[in-house]
Amino acid sequence: MAQARLLALLDELGPTRVSVLAEADHSSQPTMTTQVQRLEAAGWAQRVDDPDDARASLVSLTGEGHRALAQAREARLEVLSPALTGLDRSGVERLRTAVEVLEALLDEAAQATTGHTRQHPHTDPHHQPAPALPTEGH
Repeated sequence: MAQARLLALLDELGPTRVSVLAEADHSSQPTMTTQVQRLEAAGWAQRVDDPDDARASLVSLTGEGHRALAQAREARLEVLSPALTGLDRSGVERLRTAVEVLEALLDEAAQATTGHTRQHPHTDPHHQPAPALPTEGH
């Protein structure tokens, strides 16, 4: 779960310093360094030189990392699908509202933590959209 969360965070933030990842994850830099090393060992992340600071590096997802994240998201969707397909129209609308509220909260938290706004799915070339929510009740 921690690796899937970190993959999603890297996907959201794009190439990022370990210190920024640690802040965004509310963890220490040494803890985040260990987590990034695990992703690198799995082939899911890589470090590249920071073009703004030759002393620093940026962590980004590899193609394998994007595939691992997609698999994790698909596994979660399999678990949630039965509940989602059972929603009636009112439930779908409540869920949409909840998602909008959560996205706004995440935007505020990202801004406060990193000084950057989150990358939204429609601007992320690697994002795989979730299946559409049902529009009719069962």
